[in-house]
Amino acid sequence: MRKLISMIFALASVGFFLGNPVAAEPKIEVFIGSSVGAVTLTDEQLRALPQVVIKTNSPWTESVMEYEGPTLWSVLKEIGATDRDLEMIALNDYIIRLTADRITPDWPIIARLQNGKTMSVRQKGPYWLMFPFDDNQELQTEIFYALSIWQLSQIKVLN
Repeated sequence: MRKLISMIFALASVGFFLGNPVAAEPKIEVFIGSSVGAVTLTDEQLRALPQVVIKTNSPWTESVMEYEGPTLWSVLKEIGATDRDLEMIALNDYIIRLTADRITPDWPIIARLQNGKTMSVRQKGPYWLMFPFDDNQELQTEIFYALSIWQLSQIKVLN
């Protein structure tokens, strides 16, 4: 019986290690207009941009959380795509359309960290578009809550 249990444990361990390869570095694919190619923004590139901290409550958290990452504006400026509407896509294919008039130099941010730690997919990461809800009552609407896309994986620059 011990031998059988040991064998089952050994097989389960092998399956665990083989079935869980090392995760790839998080990234966001950016498609500009109707061009065929995409720009890949790695976590390292996002970290290299000025980081902004937003401390806020949200409908998805039970208390104030601290989010850190570059502003969406700075990312768009880096790729030469400011003042453009966006289609943003999550890992689960959730899609939002973010109009240029809702993007400011200060917010939203592409949050890379929550309370100083990276976010797993289960924790709505690796990237979460975050607005400073507590700082601006105009953002406390269903429209802006719906724009707070998590598990962000693609940005399509429109018009």
